[in-house]
Amino acid sequence: MKLLYLLILTLLPFWGIAQIESPEKLVNYDSITYKLYVEEKWDSLMLISKKAVSQNSDNFYILVRVGAAAFYKGNYSYAAALLEKAIRLNQVNSYANELLYYSYLYTGRKSFARLITRSMDSSLAFNIKRNFHAPAVYMEAGPVISDNKPGIIENLANDSLIFLESYTEKQALYFTCGAVGNIFDRVSLNIAYSNLSITKTREVLIKDIDSLKGDYTVRQSEFYLSPAFVINKRLMISPSARYVITNISEPFTSDNDITKLYIGDPIAEKINSWVAGVEILYARNYWKASMGAWNMNLGNSNSFQVSSMFMIMPFGNLDFYSITSLTYKSDREKTPVLPTQLLGFKAYKRTWIELSVTPGNIAETVENNAQLLNNHLNSTKLRLASMVLYDATQKLRLFARYQITQSEATTYKLYPVTGLNTENYNYTNHIVTGGFLWKL
Repeated sequence: MKLLYLLILTLLPFWGIAQIESPEKLVNYDSITYKLYVEEKWDSLMLISKKAVSQNSDNFYILVRVGAAAFYKGNYSYAAALLEKAIRLNQVNSYANELLYYSYLYTGRKSFARLITRSMDSSLAFNIKRNFHAPAVYMEAGPVISDNKPGIIENLANDSLIFLESYTEKQALYFTCGAVGNIFDRVSLNIAYSNLSITKTREVLIKDIDSLKGDYTVRQSEFYLSPAFVINKRLMISPSARYVITNISEPFTSDNDITKLYIGDPIAEKINSWVAGVEILYARNYWKASMGAWNMNLGNSNSFQVSSMFMIMPFGNLDFYSITSLTYKSDREKTPVLPTQLLGFKAYKRTWIELSVTPGNIAETVENNAQLLNNHLNSTKLRLASMVLYDATQKLRLFARYQITQSEATTYKLYPVTGLNTENYNYTNHIVTGGFLWKL
C-alpha cells in the first residue's frame, strides 16, 4: 500500500502538467478562425495563425481563412504560401484561387499568376484576364546631356606636341517603344524598336599646319524580340534576340595633303550587330532569382556575358524590395564582374521609387534580358540611377528615370620622342527619360 501511495505522489505532477497542456491541444481552431474571419478581425486571426496552421495543416478552410487574413494585412507572400497548401486540398475553389492570383500579382509574379486563372470560374477568369492580362504598349524617350570637354585649346601651348585628336559626345536622344502580351496562357511575347541618335564632335590639331573641328552623327536602330515560356508556377524561360543597325556619317575632310594623312578619309559606315541569349527565372514567395547568358557580336568585337539577379521582399510585398545583380564579361581581363544594387519602396499609395548604384564599366553590356544594350558608351566608372513609377489608373503606368554616369574618354597625342600617347579624362553624362505603359 505504501508503494501505491508513493507511485501516485510521483505521477501527480506529470498528471497536472498534462491537465494544463491538454486544453491547448483541444482548442477548436476551426470555429475560432471562422468567427474571426466573418468578423474580419485580421490582426487577431494573424496572432493565432501559426498555431492554427501547424495543428491543422490539412484543414482547407483554416488555411484559406488565415491566408485571407495575411492577404488583407498586405503580407502577400505569406498568404500565397498558405493558399498554395489550401489549393492542393481543393483545386477548384474559386475564392482561394482568386486570393492566390492577387497574391502572385502583388508580389510581381504576373506571368505565373495567369496559370491560376485556369482553376477559376470561367467568368471570373475572363474578367481577370481582361483587366490584368490585356496586351500593353510602352514607350520611353529622353535626352543625354554631357559635359564632355577635352580642352584641346589648352594643348596649343605645348611646344612638343605634334598631333592631337579627340572625340566628344555633344548630345544624344534615346527613344524606344514596344508591345507585350500573352499569346497563350503559358507564352507571352515582348517586341520593341529603339532608336539612338548621337551627335559627336571630332577635334584635330596638327602643329603649325592645321586645326579642324566638326560634328558628325551616329544613328542606331534596334529591333528586339523575346518570348517567355512559363513552365510552372515557379519557373520561366525567356530567350531574347536583339538586332542592331548602326550608321556613322563623318564627313571630315581637308584640301591639305598632310592633314589628309593624319585624319584619313571621310567615313560613311554601316555596322550590323546582334545579341542573342536566354534567361531563366525561378520565383518563390519571398524571393526570386534569375540567371542569363548572352552572346554579343558588336561590329568587329565578340564577347560573352553572364548575369545573375536575386530579388528579396522581406515584408512579403512590394512596399520594400532589394535586387542584387552580378554581370560577368568574358572579354575583360581586369574587373570582369560588374555589380548592381537596387532598392525599391512604395513612397505613397500608387507611387514607387527605385534607387540603384553600379560601380564599374557598363559599356558593351546588356541589361534586363537584352532589353537595353550599352554599346555606344565610353568606359564608365560609376552609374547612379533613380526611377519614379506611378500607377495613374489600373491600365496606365507612368514613369520617369534619371541616371548619372561618370565616364572616361581618351585624347590621342603624338610627340616627337615618345610617339603616340593616350590621355584619359573624366566627364559626366546626365540621362533623363520618361514614358508610360498602357494596357489596351
